Amino acid sequence: MIFINTSDNFHRNLNDHILSKNEIEAYVFNIINKYGLDYYITDVEFIDDNNNLGSYSFEKAIIKINIPKIIEEAKRLYEENKIDKNPILFINLNILEATLHEVIHGIQNYHLNESNIAYNILYAREIAYTNIISDELYDKYYYLFSYERDAIITSIENILQIIKTHYPDNERTFTYFLSNLYRYLVLGYTIDLYNIKSPAEKLSEELYHDSTPILSNIDLYDRMKLGYQVSYRKYKNFKRNKVRKILSKNNLL
Repeated sequence: MIFINTSDNFHRNLNDHILSKNEIEAYVFNIINKYGLDYYITDVEFIDDNNNLGSYSFEKAIIKINIPKIIEEAKRLYEENKIDKNPILFINLNILEATLHEVIHGIQNYHLNESNIAYNILYAREIAYTNIISDELYDKYYYLFSYERDAIITSIENILQIIKTHYPDNERTFTYFLSNLYRYLVLGYTIDLYNIKSPAEKLSEELYHDSTPILSNIDLYDRMKLGYQVSYRKYKNFKRNKVRKILSKNNLL
């Protein structure tokens, strides 16, 4: 997990008012300065369309955030899930989740160029493909790509940390994001009798027409986070003990 820590004062005031563009921009640049990402996140742009909540360009190193769309979606989710606490906090957590998703892509870009972490072999191949495939194919495989799964799940991990630390009484909000985290961990895995196929295997077969790169020394949680191969037995065991395993992995117990 990458825990992106900014100021406690910022996190403590998320139930006060809906975050402004200036506050979100300052939040992102705080992260950039703290973690030395200035070459990999050069600007934050705010957009307003009916399509994406946000985006990140690995070439231009620019984050785009669609605040009106995020707020609209957050209000819908708030009503659908009957969150019984402050809607402002829920909306802001959704804004931060979407923003952190794009920041995580900037961190991935940093690692692709500055480090030799094992995940790079997956990220590099996927990003190369997403630059050349159609929008339709990208949408089809979106939740299978390891770099997208990483951004989705890591951003939710950070939201859970914020709630646990600063809003521990908001149990329904915590449960909502915890359920989402679990849903994305198992998304894309399919079982046929006792055979399990991972998102990474599906990508290799259907998109790359090549074998899946070998990754070692990665625990079950991180393998599922990346959409990597896991055994049927370990997958079933994870599902039986999902809450404790997620909480333990993220130091939330």
